[in-house]
Amino acid sequence: MVSADEETADRSGPVAGLEEPAHALVTGASSGIGLAILGQLLDNPHVAFVAAVSRSAGRSDALQALLAADPERLMVFDADLTVEHDLARLSDALVKRVDRLHLVVNAAGVLHSEGLRPEKALEQVSLSSLQRIFAINAFAPILLARALLPLLGHGAPLVFASLSARVGSIGDNRSGGWYAYRASKAAQNQLLKTLSIEMARRNRRTCCVLLHPGTVDTPLSASFQALFMTVCSEVRYNEGALRALSVHAPAGTIVNALEPAPVTTCTVVAAEAIVEATWLALAQAVPERVYAGWGRWLAPSSMGVNPTTGRPFGDIHFMAKSGGGAARGFDGWDHMGTVITAGGLRAPDPELHELVNPYSVLQYEYWPDSAGAGQWRGGMGTVYRARGLDEAGAAAAW
Repeated sequence: MVSADEETADRSGPVAGLEEPAHALVTGASSGIGLAILGQLLDNPHVAFVAAVSRSAGRSDALQALLAADPERLMVFDADLTVEHDLARLSDALVKRVDRLHLVVNAAGVLHSEGLRPEKALEQVSLSSLQRIFAINAFAPILLARALLPLLGHGAPLVFASLSARVGSIGDNRSGGWYAYRASKAAQNQLLKTLSIEMARRNRRTCCVLLHPGTVDTPLSASFQALFMTVCSEVRYNEGALRALSVHAPAGTIVNALEPAPVTTCTVVAAEAIVEATWLALAQAVPERVYAGWGRWLAPSSMGVNPTTGRPFGDIHFMAKSGGGAARGFDGWDHMGTVITAGGLRAPDPELHELVNPYSVLQYEYWPDSAGAGQWRGGMGTVYRARGLDEAGAAAAW
């Protein structure tokens, strides 16, 4: 039996009120938020077509893997949104595949890159930095809308969304700094507000949205996380605290990988190494505040076809978690998981997993004496064993 809530969820698509299969486009689709949104769209059965746009789309292993898995619905396209010729090519390619778009998500943007860092003082402002940041953060979204106009003139529901940032607010600017980034986001906000007025005249079912995602879990944010888990609690963990810091991430290193470097689980494995390196550095200044090393990430995963339902399944066994490191005056927490979650990774219910997926949990308990010894001990890890019921399934630990 299917509940009413489940039936409603099954009918829901990415655009409210849309009564036809959705056609979507995502920019900045090769990494971060854009790649995550793309994955959600491809998992939605009500999405018939998705265009994934990025400057490095053709070189992205993640996009190529998604394309190989779903070539009928996914189109991968290389385009630099700051180049009008690329936008024209994109428009021509889209028109050959679909006659309309219902959802456009612009996730492309830049804060810092090689030779480009947020300014902390007026002396650091330069014409070249302003031009580079405005080109992608402010000009690209409105030029993208213009290029896609032939696909936006229908009368069906339409959402045009773009990532902005709270620092683009003029009224909320109380700490200064970040001249180019702030101004570029403020300019984007004004351009998209103006676009919303015109699009409402063209199609009353259009919604233009500016999104503030906040700080997102990436390797570049791991050093900030390590610092704020160490400094005194009187420091407020907000955007103002971040603006006082600079992250130098040379291109080609673990914190700023370049294609075709492998970046799978970069927000876990690589980020753990970044946190530990940051703590080792901080230990020289404030040893009483630094945590001991946490257990590393281990996540057995299984996939295959459920012999009971005949449907594909995939699962990450979060029951196999390690312990947290101790701090001065406190033992480490047991069964905490990776340091990147700062203890926020919950232990799932093994019985619920057994009901949903085809495996049996044979053992799930604390590992005796697995904690690191000391005046304040580390947290204990777990012993976890499971048996898969799908003989043809695959499993891996990462």
